[in-house]
Amino acid sequence: MPQNIKEIDKRIRSIRNTQQITKAMKMVAAAKLRRAEGRLRNSRPYAAKLGELLARVAGAGSAGGAGGAGGAGGAAGVAHPFFEARDVRKRMLVVVTSDKGLCGSYNANVIKLAQRYLDEQERIDSPGGATASGAAAAGAVGGAGPGALGATAGAGAAGQGEAAAVEHEIYAIGRKANEYFRRRRWPIRKAVTDFGGAVETDRIHQIADELMRIYRQGEVQEIVVFSTRFISTLSYRAERSTLLPLSAQLRTEAGGQLSAAARVHGAQDGASGQGTAGAPGMAGAPGLADARGPAGAHRIAGARGPLAALVDAHERPTDYIYEPDVQQVLQTLLPKAVRNRLYMAVLESFTSEHGAQMTSMSSATDNAGELIDKLVLFRNRARQAAITQEISEIVGGAEALV
Repeated sequence: MPQNIKEIDKRIRSIRNTQQITKAMKMVAAAKLRRAEGRLRNSRPYAAKLGELLARVAGAGSAGGAGGAGGAGGAAGVAHPFFEARDVRKRMLVVVTSDKGLCGSYNANVIKLAQRYLDEQERIDSPGGATASGAAAAGAVGGAGPGALGATAGAGAAGQGEAAAVEHEIYAIGRKANEYFRRRRWPIRKAVTDFGGAVETDRIHQIADELMRIYRQGEVQEIVVFSTRFISTLSYRAERSTLLPLSAQLRTEAGGQLSAAARVHGAQDGASGQGTAGAPGMAGAPGLADARGPAGAHRIAGARGPLAALVDAHERPTDYIYEPDVQQVLQTLLPKAVRNRLYMAVLESFTSEHGAQMTSMSSATDNAGELIDKLVLFRNRARQAAITQEISEIVGGAEALV
């Protein structure tokens, strides 16, 4: 029994040392989180405004291009390689994870999202899926013309579908992503594994410039980023976003910004007694009715005040004056937007990493304390049992002498 007590004491000392380590790591992660969260809070307004500006410039350019001669500047504004929707033959996945572990399910969530996306794309590009799409095309063409011509066209469509498989390669930011995809033999274009959770603006801009160069040269036709959006210390969400081309992502962001602003103004109108007619037209925006006119324009039923002005401003193309000209403005603005988009993705991910590590180390410290309490109780019981046994032996020996 004394030997067991010594082993228990040794285990308690070991767990107490581990508890001190996890407590120190929690404090370090908390300090890093405070700095990163402050940096993120200061960066979000600039990123949101830049995205809104680009969305409006793209929208104005599209509207100007459709309007004829009056929209020459706008049409030139959208004619940029970063706005081109290309036939995707090769896609690059930028996966942002941490270099170290001990941060709960943070890395697993991002990697699972990227792996699920790759599995879906492989299933779409598989010969069975391509043959099915080709057969559907054959049926459509065959029904429109003579049987022989329809069958020939259908076979050509099927062959084209089979040849349209999309290649994927990985650009890993973080050692965990590099190790995971390398073990599974995915082609890795490059791995950056020495950030250590610290956001270095110059290095992130260098990575963004490299990605833009790869996209401009046509080596890939689409770049998708898998990262983590920071919500709070205890909450984060893995997400996928398109880095290049910009057009589809800008429209999505513009719609999200309009919906968020509409919710704010709708709540203010409701509080002041000026609520609008409720309808399920726009998800998440109470009091908005989505009425599509002949041209497909969104209108708000009964909207007044700031909400109507907000929606009208979003629907109407903004007339920008470019100095010196639209091409030079966009040549400067669009690379900044791509750099900022990647910078925000990495900053959000690293902030989430620090939050996850702080939460994980806090749980480890608490668990170590609970385990120490249980071992102390077990040790005291073992010591009491040993003392009781010794007393019983002494009493029994005394009685035997009498």
